[in-house]
Amino acid sequence: MVENSYWVEFFGAPGVGKSTLFNEVVKKMPKDWITENQAILNSKRILTTGKGVKSKLFKFLYTNAKIAKFLSKNHEPVNNRILLSNFIKEFSFFYNFSLDSIFNSNSTSYRKTTAFLQFLETVKRISLLRKSNLETNILSDESFCQRMFTQLSEEDIDEEIKVESYFNNLPFKGGIVYVKLNKKEIVARIKKRYKETNKINYMNVGLSSQELLNQTNRYVGYIKKGIEILEKKGVPILHIDNSLSVEFNSNEIVRFLKNKC
Repeated sequence: MVENSYWVEFFGAPGVGKSTLFNEVVKKMPKDWITENQAILNSKRILTTGKGVKSKLFKFLYTNAKIAKFLSKNHEPVNNRILLSNFIKEFSFFYNFSLDSIFNSNSTSYRKTTAFLQFLETVKRISLLRKSNLETNILSDESFCQRMFTQLSEEDIDEEIKVESYFNNLPFKGGIVYVKLNKKEIVARIKKRYKETNKINYMNVGLSSQELLNQTNRYVGYIKKGIEILEKKGVPILHIDNSLSVEFNSNEIVRFLKNKC
């Protein structure tokens, strides 16, 4: 996906526990791997141009992780229009297909807008990483595979053809950590998290337990279709059963990274 880098992305149904597992892996990640967020900060430092005092100061501040995270929100070394233009030029069919899927879906205007903004943000991040040509290995907790969900309708309709087209045209080179879990357990985790933290994915807002189960069942089916297509393309995939301990699974993933899949 990113030139001169090896990329591994977590992929699984919303609520399956990817973030918890990802955060544990980051604690013991091999030294030659960095997270996507770290890669973004490195890219912004590299692409900060100019010879003046201001540019030198930016480059220096990006060497401090805490300052860089704050600075990144207020400093864009590359124009967003350029990043979008570069991506569209290289992956025009995938980009246009994705936008058509989002805006022609049977979803509310709010959900379409949210999906569109999330997709654009992912496109810009990938384009920024490609432009900086980082020579490192990158681990992402959520990128293009996961963005497939934002293109699905709210109505309970079969969109397998759309999913197939998405994955067949996905600009992906790297590996996948495929996180699986029993559908009822996924729903239980979503409800538990919402009860404890009041946080819930915008796609799950307002759903009853049965509606949430139906949606999860639908999403799990689409994920399996995506994995099947990626396997045929030769993408290395590590299958993780998230009913096992976080410690065991995180160690398996670290081994996967060390061997570069």
